[in-house]
Amino acid sequence: MTDKTNEKVNQLDLETYAANDVYQAAATQSSGLKQKQVEERQKQYGMNRLKEAEKEPIVLTFIKNFTSLMAILLWIGGGVAILSHSLELGLAIWFVNIVNGIFSFVQEYRASQATEALKKMLPSYAR
Repeated sequence: MTDKTNEKVNQLDLETYAANDVYQAAATQSSGLKQKQVEERQKQYGMNRLKEAEKEPIVLTFIKNFTSLMAILLWIGGGVAILSHSLELGLAIWFVNIVNGIFSFVQEYRASQATEALKKMLPSYAR
């Protein structure tokens, strides 16, 4: 595909054009690309794959659950309660914050595992 054709494809709203016009703009045909064309385009544009986002370290994910705005307010609230001689209340607030952080982390971790499992179920080909 030449640069001129590539620019043309990028500028078109292909869904509004007839099939033959789309094939012409993309330099292909209804039967698809021939193997040689595929290899040339792969050399020029790379493999047709989605880029994986870098995964955040699990420790950082865990810590983020204790440093959100609400969690920070609870840490401060617990500290103020302790400083005002309400030790039990301050410790209870901190305990709730810890339980909430752990619960949130477990939910987030399970959701990421479920997402990974779903990605593995997706087909890796298209026609």
